[in-house]
Amino acid sequence: MTGRFQRSGVVLIDPNTAVERGASSVERMSPDPLQALRFTLYDTPPTFGPNVKMNSDTTTFRHNETSICVNPANPNNLVGGANDYRERATGGDVEAYFYTSTDGGATWVDGSAYEPRNPTYPVSGDPAVVCGPDSTVYYAYITFSRSLNDDLLSVSKSTDGGLHWLARVDMGQAGTFNDKEFIAVDNTAGPTRGNVYVSWTNCPSACTGILFRRSTDGGATWGPIVTLYSGDSQGSVPAVAPNGDVYVAWVITNATRIRRSTDGGQTFGPT
Repeated sequence: MTGRFQRSGVVLIDPNTAVERGASSVERMSPDPLQALRFTLYDTPPTFGPNVKMNSDTTTFRHNETSICVNPANPNNLVGGANDYRERATGGDVEAYFYTSTDGGATWVDGSAYEPRNPTYPVSGDPAVVCGPDSTVYYAYITFSRSLNDDLLSVSKSTDGGLHWLARVDMGQAGTFNDKEFIAVDNTAGPTRGNVYVSWTNCPSACTGILFRRSTDGGATWGPIVTLYSGDSQGSVPAVAPNGDVYVAWVITNATRIRRSTDGGQTFGPT
C-alpha cells in the first residue's frame, strides 16, 4: 500500500499487499488470510468555528433537506437552500428558501427563491443549490399542491452570488410528479463551461425512471428531456468532471447505476 492518508477513515485493502504505514491499529475482519484488513487511521481532527444561525426568522418551525455551495470565484460567498417551514406560523406551508453570506458565513440574508409564485402549486421544496461561473447560482426545487398528484420542477437563477433571484423557469415533465431533483453546473474552462444539468426521478405513482435535462444558455431555456433509465429507481445525482464530462448516478432496487456523457450532456453512453 503506497501513499499517505490525510483523513481519518476506514479503508479496505488486500492483505497480500498491505504494509502498515502510520496506522494506529490494524484489525483483521476474518481469520481467513484472504479477507481484507480494516485499517483505522487517526490524524488531527478538523476544527470548526461557531455554530451560526443562517435563517432570520424567530419561529420554532423546522428546516430540513439543506443544500449549500461556495462561489468558485469568491470563497467568502456562500449560498444555501432548505425546506423552510416558517410560513406555517401565518397559515402558509413549506417553501424553498435561500440563505446567502458574503463574509464567509459570519452573517446571512434569506428569503424565498420561489418567484413568481404559481397559485396552483403554492408549496415548494426539495432544494438543490449549485454555484457556477461569474457569481451565478442555480436553485432547483419542486412546486406542488397538497391536493394534486403532479407538480412543477423549477430552476431559479441569481447573477450576483445569491443576493437577488430572477424569475423561475419551469423545466420538469408536465402531468407527473417530479421528485428528488439535483443540479450541477460546468465550472471548467472548456467549451461546455456554464452548462447547467438537472436530473430527477419520474414518479407518476411509483418512481419509474431517471430523467435528465440540460441548459446551454445559463438556464434561460432547456433542451429535450432525456430518459436515462426506465424502471424502479431513485436518488439521481449529476456531476461534472474536470474535463467537462457529465456523470449521472442513481440507485435501483439492488444496485447503483451510472451513465456518462462526453459531449456536454447531449448524449449518454450505456448504463
